[in-house]
Amino acid sequence: MKRTFTLFLISLNLSAYSQVNFFQDGATWGYYTCDCPDIWGDPYREWYDQYTIVGDTVINSTVYKNIHTIGENKVWSSPSTLISINYYNYYSALRYDSTFQKVYYYDNSTSTDTLIYDFNLSLGDTVPHLQFVAYVDSIDTISIGGFQLRKFYYVPDSSYSIWPNENYFIEGLGSNNGLIFFNPDFMSVSGGVGTELICFQLDSIYYPTNPVCDIFTSVNNEYNFRKNISVFPNPSGNNFHVVGPDISEDYSLMIYDHLGRKIISKNFIGELEISDLPFAGLFLVEVYSNGRIIGKSKLVKN
Repeated sequence: MKRTFTLFLISLNLSAYSQVNFFQDGATWGYYTCDCPDIWGDPYREWYDQYTIVGDTVINSTVYKNIHTIGENKVWSSPSTLISINYYNYYSALRYDSTFQKVYYYDNSTSTDTLIYDFNLSLGDTVPHLQFVAYVDSIDTISIGGFQLRKFYYVPDSSYSIWPNENYFIEGLGSNNGLIFFNPDFMSVSGGVGTELICFQLDSIYYPTNPVCDIFTSVNNEYNFRKNISVFPNPSGNNFHVVGPDISEDYSLMIYDHLGRKIISKNFIGELEISDLPFAGLFLVEVYSNGRIIGKSKLVKN
């Protein structure tokens, strides 16, 4: 049972962040959704979605953050029988109102803003942007990256017949059941649909604990979330080339294995040849310029 009803307001020095605002370039969210029947027979569907902020865009003279979403949908008829797998990617736009600590989604179909997060809510307040009426029933204070943040739990009102499991959103970061479109987790005796936040990453800040927020296990350059770098040949049995966007610029490179362990760290100018991966498998490459991440790519050593 969630219990924190006393809220301590702490003055934070957020340096590069505007108040408690993690909606910054390079921020990445990973979500998993399952349409899970209790018994096999009906199709078993699952989705992996990765959202990344990739710079600014201007709409009607207003500056928004570009959200690049890449996703994978799998349909199973049994635990070992995959019926289909589909990939998708699209862009959307969000803006963070630092004055009122609210986040808006730009709806292309209506050309209007939709309020999706309000980080000023109190106990009993109605939560925006849900398909049912829900209210805040408790507030915790948690630490992420050394910042003390409010964690808002919410439940539907008494007119809603199915009660959710643990649904919440975090100040400056977002919801555990969808970044833009919420899909709360519901209790059901016959299975149900629910979305969960697998990971969040912004520079060296992580939530919950994942060291690398890269949820895809296959290599497909079309779906690399940033295309500022090139990695080739990929896959390869030994030598890989990593090329930055400017051949005269200084970069730093980190390589992680599939468990999130850092195995290589190097500095280079323009282009780097990698020939010292210690074993075969899937790896994640991150390239930094002036201390900020500019690109990621997956690579496979045969």
